Amino acid sequence: MSDVEIWELLNRMSKENHRERMAKTPDRIKYAIKQFEENGIEYNLLNKEIGHFHCHRKSDGKLYQFWAGTGKIRGLESVRGIKELMRILLQ
Repeated sequence: MSDVEIWELLNRMSKENHRERMAKTPDRIKYAIKQFEENGIEYNLLNKEIGHFHCHRKSDGKLYQFWAGTGKIRGLESVRGIKELMRILLQ
C-alpha cells in the first residue's frame, strides 16, 4: 500500500469516526438537559448541532461552557463529561 493510499484510508476512517461521534450528540444533549433540570441548574442550549451549553453554578452563578458532544468543559482541560460538570455546578 502506498503512502497516498494509507493517507486516504486514514482520512476515510477519521471521517467515519467523526460521523459516529456526532450521531451521538442529540442523545448527549437530552441527557445533559435531564441532568440540569433534575438538579435545578440554570442552562441555555446555544447550538444544537454541537451541544454547546451555557450553564451556571448554583452557589455563585458562575458561567461554565459545556459541549455535550465532546464532554469538554471550557477552561478545565483535565476533566470532561456531564458528571464532572454536575459535580462543579452543584458546589
